[in-house]
Amino acid sequence: MSWSSTGPGSAGATQHPADTRSYTPPTTCTEPCTEPCTAPPYVVAGHSIGGYIARLFAADHPEDVAGVVLIDSSHHDQFHWFPHYPRRMASIYLRERVRPYGLVRLANDLNLTDAVERKASSRVPGVWTKHMAGMMLNDRHRRADIRELLDWPRLAADTGRRAPSLGDIPLTVVTSSELSSDYVTPRQIARRRADYRIWSQLQAELATLSKDSRHIVAENAGHFVHRHDPELVASAILDLVRRARQ
Repeated sequence: MSWSSTGPGSAGATQHPADTRSYTPPTTCTEPCTEPCTAPPYVVAGHSIGGYIARLFAADHPEDVAGVVLIDSSHHDQFHWFPHYPRRMASIYLRERVRPYGLVRLANDLNLTDAVERKASSRVPGVWTKHMAGMMLNDRHRRADIRELLDWPRLAADTGRRAPSLGDIPLTVVTSSELSSDYVTPRQIARRRADYRIWSQLQAELATLSKDSRHIVAENAGHFVHRHDPELVASAILDLVRRARQ
């Protein structure tokens, strides 16, 4: 099953968007789930900033969690190690706020640019690219991205405070590789190599959150590991399910 949190996700707004205290166990299937949902415990997987949510869920409901998979997950202390993050986030925020989305949609509809579709294809499998591109052209999606961006530092600190350890809950950490097709220009490659020296250490530290953990480094996979190597991610999740059942 997949789960869309209230606030920044597609499930609608709340009075307190992205309030991590409001996360509750998923109890119903969401589309396109066709099989009956099972009762807990769950194996919870989180990618990027979703790793915070997975950890908070496990900390708040340990009896409902059989295992956790962190897929190139954000680290609760990464803002300390990447001092350029605030500047980069501010740049993204300003760019997204001033972008005339009507013109972007028009250019896309007239086939004057394929930038949105290319970005979408880097995030999801090909069969979902059109759907993802349509969602990215939606102004509500842009506003959700901005809210998530602004809430990121607080969510990181909240995760470090409330979920400093997973105890003996089985954990698998899947980490991106140093280089992939995401990094093409010399500037992108140089920045990625510099960042990865720290990123790889933070990922290794995430693997110490549990007494029962495994750490997998993907080959030729960027931040969206599940896009570049979906078989590896699926295998890691299924392996953790088997471990949890033993």
